[in-house]
Amino acid sequence: MKLQFWGSAAVAFLVLINSQIRPAIGRPQNVKTFGKTYEKEYANANVEFRCTVCHLDGEKKTVHNNYGDALKKVMAEKKLDGKNAAMVEKALREVESLPSAIPNKSFGDLIKDGKLPASTN
Repeated sequence: MKLQFWGSAAVAFLVLINSQIRPAIGRPQNVKTFGKTYEKEYANANVEFRCTVCHLDGEKKTVHNNYGDALKKVMAEKKLDGKNAAMVEKALREVESLPSAIPNKSFGDLIKDGKLPASTN
């Protein structure tokens, strides 16, 4: 009887843990994918691609800026794998049309202007 209880408890624990695990969308290679995707747009801009493309500087990496939140949402909705550069690029392209923090500017507009998409100026 004890063995059956512990077996059931172990299965329940594993199900609980598995349901709590979320795939990490933010990965260092995503910054590289961002740079490669928008290489032409940033060719003449003095912009450094770092984690701050999607995250707030000085904050935990679980805290995103508005661009990072939008990208995370698109990737989750489309169930895109953050490990695959082609899927990340697909999500980046989709986020371009979404509104940024700048009135009347989309993230894509900011990118075309050579600014980081979460720019507030």
